[in-house]
Amino acid sequence: MTLTLVVIAVVALALTAFVLLPLALPSAADPLPDARDPLLTDLEEERAALLAAIRELDARTDLSDARRAELHARYEAKAAKVLKALDERRAELDGAPPPAPTAARGRPRVAWGWVSLLVVSSGIAATLGGWVLPRVGQDATVTTADAARLEAGQALRDAERAAEDDPSGATFAALGDVYWQIQDPDGAREAYARAVEGFDDAPARAFLRLGLLRAQEDPAEARVLLEQARLRAPDDPTTLGSLGELYLQQGAYLQALEAFEALDALPGIESDELVVERLELLRRLEPLARAVEDDPTAADLRAFGNALWDEEARNAAVQQYFRILTEFDPNDPLALARVGEALFLRGSSADAVQILQRARSAAADRDVALPSNALLFLGNAAFAEADYATAIDAWEALLASDAPPGRVPQLLARAEALAAGEPDPGMGAVADAPAATADGGAAGGGEAAMQISDGPGLYAAHCAQCHGARGQGGSGPRLTGNPSVARVANVENLIRYGRGLMPGYQATLSEAQILTLRDWTVDTFAP
Repeated sequence: MTLTLVVIAVVALALTAFVLLPLALPSAADPLPDARDPLLTDLEEERAALLAAIRELDARTDLSDARRAELHARYEAKAAKVLKALDERRAELDGAPPPAPTAARGRPRVAWGWVSLLVVSSGIAATLGGWVLPRVGQDATVTTADAARLEAGQALRDAERAAEDDPSGATFAALGDVYWQIQDPDGAREAYARAVEGFDDAPARAFLRLGLLRAQEDPAEARVLLEQARLRAPDDPTTLGSLGELYLQQGAYLQALEAFEALDALPGIESDELVVERLELLRRLEPLARAVEDDPTAADLRAFGNALWDEEARNAAVQQYFRILTEFDPNDPLALARVGEALFLRGSSADAVQILQRARSAAADRDVALPSNALLFLGNAAFAEADYATAIDAWEALLASDAPPGRVPQLLARAEALAAGEPDPGMGAVADAPAATADGGAAGGGEAAMQISDGPGLYAAHCAQCHGARGQGGSGPRLTGNPSVARVANVENLIRYGRGLMPGYQATLSEAQILTLRDWTVDTFAP
């Protein structure tokens, strides 16, 4: 900003000096042109016009001979009058003294005004350098000195021209690759879609990347695209890993196991921590998944749901619990409790209160214990709905059990104060986080978000809205003290591909940003 103000001031001074210099130094001013007789000038211009009209008339073929002869005579008569007037005016001016020579006439003189402006301009160019070079790319109004951006802009322009001159699956895929590298998901999505949908020669990476870009908005279509990518490149590790993750998210566990086993068989993949973890998980789930696939019972669904819940696959687990409620037992206490917790995490606090209260009543009727989290989440959901009496009752019951108290005493104090009409003692306890937009992006636009390179900034821009400024949870799960956060490979996988309502950021964050966000999240929130 300071440099900009200095440059503006220098330019203003230079232009002012250029204007005032002739006034301050008359000898430096250029002489005015010699005086010319205005009447003589007008007559010369009229003569030239008439001669041009006569030449044009001779060249015209759209006139009859009679009409051409009539106009020719008229123009020649007029020209004769003008030539006579010219001769008379020149005779009048004969003998008039010539204009006096100026002091500068006859010797060269330096145009100091232009020299000053040239010197100042050169200084500005040397000072600003590349800051005045136009950026070719997403926004032609932006200027930059970043060589990488200039190269990216040139590459984008070349790819666009290639796609226009020789449209094909390969050229549009190449255009998509450039958009992918400059982290423009909309441009990449459009280019890859044209490659895949309009041509037969689209390469595998076009199907892969389009599938990744559409995974959040249309998982079913993304699955088809990734399967098409695998048909074209069956040994591509990114395709196998992405397809395996998508199968896992959609609950296709047997297909996910096959994809990860194919990935594990590739050279150099055996020691990959994430692949090993996924294989261990899927091999544990395989017999339960086969039992549920063949002829499930309530016990099969409960065992499968519990295994998924323990593995943090909450959405998939809820699907099994929901099947218990709809196909076998609408008042199963455990299934109700798990569904209620999931509803709260999705932001449906009112529905969560109803389901969790049903779970509590069903457990009391059957004299069975509920998971301790059920009471915690019942209190949380009721508190969110300003139902402080229900929240107090649930949290007091939790404290009376053998479950660790955690933050429940502080939560209980807040509910009791609010129920009594007193100020909330918990206000101000949560630190302010950098502003984030509703879609999880940094306030100020996508370009600013792309430049964030520190862990706190990335978390505030993409995670804090759902997980809380301090990882305390909200519409997303609590991160602080969560054992799952200690699993580095799991955290990285979630950031890359998302899960459930959480979007994946592989297409919008760079590799360095993903790793920075992963490391900061683990270091900050893991127990």
